Amino acid sequence: MGKLGTTEIIILAIVLFLIFKIFRKNRKLEQEAPMSIEKEKMEDVIVNIPDVCPHCKNPNTKKTRLCEWCGNQII
Repeated sequence: MGKLGTTEIIILAIVLFLIFKIFRKNRKLEQEAPMSIEKEKMEDVIVNIPDVCPHCKNPNTKKTRLCEWCGNQII
């Protein structure tokens, strides 16, 4: 009764492997969840970049947040 046979060892190895896979899958889902929430928040924010710099009134041809003429932040 104290000895484990080959079939018991194989069954034990399979059960441990399945438990390991389940925990690993749950861990990956927990790590991916915050990223999906951040992506949803980023999609909700719409940034309207003006065509003209509010400081120097020069055109913003590259549609960037920094003015290419005066260097100030546009937004």
